Amino acid sequence: MSPASPTSSASPPTSKTHSLPRIFTQHGHTQAELTPPLKNQLVRKWTPSGSITKGSKDWELMPDIAALTTANDNPIIHKNTYDAFLNTDLAALLRREES
Repeated sequence: MSPASPTSSASPPTSKTHSLPRIFTQHGHTQAELTPPLKNQLVRKWTPSGSITKGSKDWELMPDIAALTTANDNPIIHKNTYDAFLNTDLAALLRREES
């Protein structure tokens, strides 16, 4: 599988320059979500075999992204839908960053 963002290490300086928080998202599904009956809309669309399983090799962050998350304690929002706000604490995290 090719990297989704081959130039990912080139973009973070913008957030540093403007003192913006860097928040990363990581998409994946639990084994329960991949087991019938399929309740998750994306798993139904892509099927369990076409979905990313949490903890799998495909779920791991690319090394340059992983380094960015740990180097400066940048948070990772774990999500299981396209919308990173749905069923996550992203909105609360942004509110805390704003204050």
